[in-house]
Amino acid sequence: MIGYFIRKVRDIKNEFRCLNTPLVLSDYRYEEQKAAYETKVRQLGLQLKSAEKKFDQKFRKEIDKVMKHYHELEKNMRETLEQLQKERLANVDDSTKLIVQYLVNGKIHSAWDVFNNKTKGIGNDNITGMLNRIIGKAFTDNVPIKNVIRFTGGLKDNVDAMVYGAIRVFNELEYRLIFDPITVDLMYATIEDLIKTCIDLEGTDSEESQLTVDEHMLDKLIVINNKIEFLKYTYGQ
Repeated sequence: MIGYFIRKVRDIKNEFRCLNTPLVLSDYRYEEQKAAYETKVRQLGLQLKSAEKKFDQKFRKEIDKVMKHYHELEKNMRETLEQLQKERLANVDDSTKLIVQYLVNGKIHSAWDVFNNKTKGIGNDNITGMLNRIIGKAFTDNVPIKNVIRFTGGLKDNVDAMVYGAIRVFNELEYRLIFDPITVDLMYATIEDLIKTCIDLEGTDSEESQLTVDEHMLDKLIVINNKIEFLKYTYGQ
């Protein structure tokens, strides 16, 4: 088909050259040849439009086939991802229960091991989500507060998790009004250590900062530190 149109265009070009010579222009046959040329050009245009429609329809059929295949793949992929998400959440729930059980029994190192293993290579959003579930369940299940504080304060492999964990624990303590002297003292020591860790990671002006915690979270941590210092002062510690 493409070869046919190429030949037709070449023929018309040749006819146009013949039509444009002085001999033909002075000849009575000029009008006839001009009319014939225009007719052929018009016919070729119609043929090209028709062919374009045919090619377009054929192309659309191919696209429809591809799109149908894509939608099937997309449907299968979505169903697979939904199933994987259910399995992942079930796995996270199992891990959360296991970590909380370790915290109940005071096995902080075992809780750290499970948490670090489950959060290895995943994004901070997923890590904070898991911390939310752990801390929420720990307070609901009446896990000893000191164990929860020690757990979040010891996540040395991920300072972001440490900061978020400390903030989340403080918010729970504040919401539940659990600010006895022992808890306040433990929170103070934990946050002081956390702030020191952040300062060390920040480095000096000549060193490249290794601190990944965003300023908003650091501001929250400083506010909490000020509140804890005030509570310590209130208790005369």
